[in-house]
Amino acid sequence: MPRKMYTRECKRKVVRTIESGELRLAQACCEYHIAERILNRWRYEVRLRGDDAFTPLDGPTAVPDDEQRSAALERVCGHLAVAHAALQKAVQRAQPKRGTA
Repeated sequence: MPRKMYTRECKRKVVRTIESGELRLAQACCEYHIAERILNRWRYEVRLRGDDAFTPLDGPTAVPDDEQRSAALERVCGHLAVAHAALQKAVQRAQPKRGTA
């Protein structure tokens, strides 16, 4: 069976719908008939390369330079910090207050 080819615009659209919260990952997999590991790879590339995602890399090694990689990692860390703070707040709200029972 031949592999499906997706345009750059299609990949960006799918990732945008997931990142915006319009669709969850599992929903996007079903709707677009794309494996979860493929969508995760696309999301990683968007985080890593931003607007340059899904375009050929410059240079013979096709590896992003240190500044691009550092910027991408900082973006991911920022997202993780926000998610961590939200989870901490949810846990605090879910715990019963001491002295009330």
